[in-house]
Amino acid sequence: MNFINRYKSLNNKLFDNSIAFFSTFFIQFAIQIIYPPLMIMIWGANNFGIILFFIAVPTSLSFLIINFTTPARQDMAKAHLKKDYDGVNKIYTNTVILLSISYLVYFLASLFF
Repeated sequence: MNFINRYKSLNNKLFDNSIAFFSTFFIQFAIQIIYPPLMIMIWGANNFGIILFFIAVPTSLSFLIINFTTPARQDMAKAHLKKDYDGVNKIYTNTVILLSISYLVYFLASLFF
């Protein structure tokens, strides 16, 4: 137990982030276990397949979403370690612009479908 307390005191931010990650993971796991039986209870077994299909259509198109945030976060962390704050601001601004453009494209594409 002393090892855990010493590790927590030395790596407080890492420990908090790992707790947040695992709690989010287990909450998502619990929701995925509970969600289908609740759907069957509320909408009935006959409508369950149709509703599941309509929920799965947007999920199956998720491969079209380009992830800009993870590489930008990594580059911003590297620039922050080098104390290049202008670089961090440029990366952040470019990421916001790219995300806005991509969401606008996805929104306009969804209007056509």
